[in-house]
Amino acid sequence: ISRLSEEKGIAYLIKTVAILAERGNNVKAVVIGEGHQKEMLQKLIISNNLFDRILLAGYRSNAFNYLSLFDVFVLPSLTEGLPIVILEAMQAGVPIIATNVGGVPDVLGKGSYGIIVETGNPELLADACSRLFSDADFAERMARDAKNAVLSEYTSRRMAKKYLNVYEAVLHKWKQ
Repeated sequence: ISRLSEEKGIAYLIKTVAILAERGNNVKAVVIGEGHQKEMLQKLIISNNLFDRILLAGYRSNAFNYLSLFDVFVLPSLTEGLPIVILEAMQAGVPIIATNVGGVPDVLGKGSYGIIVETGNPELLADACSRLFSDADFAERMARDAKNAVLSEYTSRRMAKKYLNVYEAVLHKWKQ
């Protein structure tokens, strides 16, 4: 679930699917989103003979509703801040593979709640997918722990309390 732009790394996801297919995995990917790279990504899919394995589904409102249908969620981004889609995937209870960008490692508990790989490396993404495919207990445990973490750490009440603490600290300094 992403904007189809270079920094989102969707081309690396396509290359990852090609690697997994070469390794004999019956893998399919769905990319939900729109953007200026759509035509280039379609050409990459065709040139890698992946038209039956990768669906560029376009924009979908409430795309997070589809997350629970996925076996794995992959965030191949080259740069991010704190992507809301990671929190949504955690809440959906889907095993996560994400690149080491922005706030992703912190949200994923430095790897406790998802596999974190370096950016721009489809081989590492494929290896992480293979690990999840081959160890269902590991994938299930990580997804369950991620869901528990997001439901306890990222509630609206908890976030509001953190904001209130920041405001109170600023006011306290201002009064001095």
